[in-house]
Order: sequence, then C-alpha cells, then structure tokens
Amino acid sequence: MLEFKEACKELDIPLVVLPPASPQYNGGVERSNRVFREEFYEDANGLKGLTPMEYVGNVLEAAELSHRG
Repeated sequence: MLEFKEACKELDIPLVVLPPASPQYNGGVERSNRVFREEFYEDANGLKGLTPMEYVGNVLEAAELSHRG
C-alpha cells in the first residue's frame, strides 16, 4: 500500500481511502463484495470454497481428462 500511495503522490493523483464496511460512502462496492461472498464463496453451488483461479483450473483439468477418454 505504501508503494501505491507514493506512486499516486508522484503522479499527483489524489487518493481517498474510505473506511472498510462503509456503505454510506461506497454502497456499490460494498454490495458487490457481499454478492461475491454469498454467491461464490459461501454458497455450496458457487466455487465450492475455491479461489476463482483454482476453480477454473479444476474445470479445465476435468475437461482435459474427459477428452483423453
């Protein structure tokens, strides 16, 4: 985070850091975070507790194995 803050300062980019879990400031992002958490991570029908990259890797591996016969 420090490197990011320094880069913003060097490029004269204003940086505003909002407090976490602040829907009154950042409702859209807070809502999307909740939806991601509910649909992808908590739901047994979602990514089954895997990261998106792990899930995709498993899907691709299964597809490759099925094509081998």
